[in-house]
Amino acid sequence: RYALEHWEADPYQALVFHRGALTPGQQALVRALKPPADAVETANLSVTTVDVSAEMSPDHAAAWKEQPLDAMLPRVVLRYPRGTGLRADLAAFPLNDAAAWKVADSPVRQEVMNRLGEGQSAVWLLLESGDKAADDAAEKLLNERLDYLLGVLSLPRLDAQDIANGLVSVGQDDLRLDFSVIRLSRRNQDERTLVAMLMGSEEDLHGLAGQPMVFPVFGRGRALYALVGKGIAPETIEEAATFLIGKCSCQVKEQNPGIDLLF
Repeated sequence: RYALEHWEADPYQALVFHRGALTPGQQALVRALKPPADAVETANLSVTTVDVSAEMSPDHAAAWKEQPLDAMLPRVVLRYPRGTGLRADLAAFPLNDAAAWKVADSPVRQEVMNRLGEGQSAVWLLLESGDKAADDAAEKLLNERLDYLLGVLSLPRLDAQDIANGLVSVGQDDLRLDFSVIRLSRRNQDERTLVAMLMGSEEDLHGLAGQPMVFPVFGRGRALYALVGKGIAPETIEEAATFLIGKCSCQVKEQNPGIDLLF
């Protein structure tokens, strides 16, 4: 709850590489990457156009150098927030394909956001491996363990000073212990940005792509860490759940585990 109310999500970067002036149609596609600042919903995304025929900053020049020599321009390159330390591109594609990628929003992300906004403690994303038996087993274990934990865990007690200090804006009776699971196929084209984001959130996950993965998501869309394959176990699920509902041991976001997702 503290994370939901206080932790602003770190911005992702969308670099739009082009050569020469953008056409009006291309400018509209760039604007569509992110809802306008005065919209009801916006996104933790900064969008920057970079003309490769002009002088570029060292950072932009290095990012452009990583692109294929035959890359079609304009080209969108998505990058993780700087604070993550993740330097590999999240995704890259022609600007004309940006709408299909659903960069800033997607149905699963809407559902996660809705559940967290309604007060769920965490939404557990189960990223399928493609092996139905393994994925079904992971989902069964996860649901059974979360159901058990809902019966034995309890939220820490708030005191009046916590509320007076603005730790959270609601009273004890308005907090609830609640978990849910969303299963996500890697082949879901509407969710390709989310899948790419999760798979790149830790540097070694691509090498484990043949196994189901679970990502507990909390706050304003922060993934705690990945549970992978045999790591999806009763004790690791309990460890993550206990951490997520525990009293804040450190209120500084950067000193807690996890990575902000693009919402």
